[in-house]
Amino acid sequence: MAYETGTATGVLDLLDKLLAFAVANGWTQDDPRSGGKMAFHRDNIFIAFSYDTTTANAVGLYQALAFAAATNPGAQANDSGNGFFNASFPYSNANIITSRHVALGTVAFPSYHFFDSDTGPYLRVVVEVSAGSFRHFGFGKKISFGDGITGGEYCYGQVTQGANASALNTNTCALLDGLHTTAGMGVAFAGTVHLESLPDAPHASTKWGVTWADWPAAQGNDRQATPRERAFVHGGFRGGPDARSLGGFSAGSQSGLIPGYPIQLWYRPKSGGAAQADLYRLGYLNDIRGTNIRFMSPGETIAIGGDDWLFFPTVAKDLTAAVAGATAAQGIMYRKVTA
Repeated sequence: MAYETGTATGVLDLLDKLLAFAVANGWTQDDPRSGGKMAFHRDNIFIAFSYDTTTANAVGLYQALAFAAATNPGAQANDSGNGFFNASFPYSNANIITSRHVALGTVAFPSYHFFDSDTGPYLRVVVEVSAGSFRHFGFGKKISFGDGITGGEYCYGQVTQGANASALNTNTCALLDGLHTTAGMGVAFAGTVHLESLPDAPHASTKWGVTWADWPAAQGNDRQATPRERAFVHGGFRGGPDARSLGGFSAGSQSGLIPGYPIQLWYRPKSGGAAQADLYRLGYLNDIRGTNIRFMSPGETIAIGGDDWLFFPTVAKDLTAAVAGATAAQGIMYRKVTA
């Protein structure tokens, strides 16, 4: 369990520091950061990264169920299907931004924050790409409800789309998102969750769910040896029952009122191609909440019940709509686990 913050000179420096942090806290290096890729895993959480070797800007994010040496990101066994992939490697920035990724830019980062915990486990990253503007990505294993479902491992990036990155825009996504739809960027950018043995799954061999809000749109296929349709999972950040009900309550360090809503996942079956009405609650992400930071400063730390929580905007805080791409008071709070 650990937390680290610092500065980075750019994407490659950030990835080097992330790999060192991960290995120091129980993750296993699979590929060193070299030649346009990097990979590590913990338990059954297999994560890979791609980047442009000329001028690294965007970082592609991949999730699989195993690792094989000399295999490029996206081609690992039972890859989730999100993250750009073709036979030509290394991938360019133009390639990488067409699927799940996080765009970080080419200048030095004023700050980064790494959050790691054995409970889950998980590893989450917040990067300040310029003064007051942040990006989020991460991976781990959710806390499950009930029995009978195999998996729970997840991975997410972030799509901001420049001036269209507003808090409630459907063509952006963050965390395990509950508002992102095909009307914007589409399913290829969504977070993924490893899920097997689901009731009424799209296919008997379904291994993955995608977390977004577009039902009953096509969920796309994974990259198994025989690709299979993925399951629909309603994400819990920005949308869904918790965010819609609780996302408007403002947090404030002076008032002592610090509401935060859980980021829960909900599975909706699709049997024989037909939409089903039932929702199954799958679980939630521990040590992270959605929140409203109207009365909070980006990066502020508040002690709650003996734990320190750090508060960040989804992209950039702006209550006057004067900043293109800002996300109003929409925020994310992270528990800092150090012991």
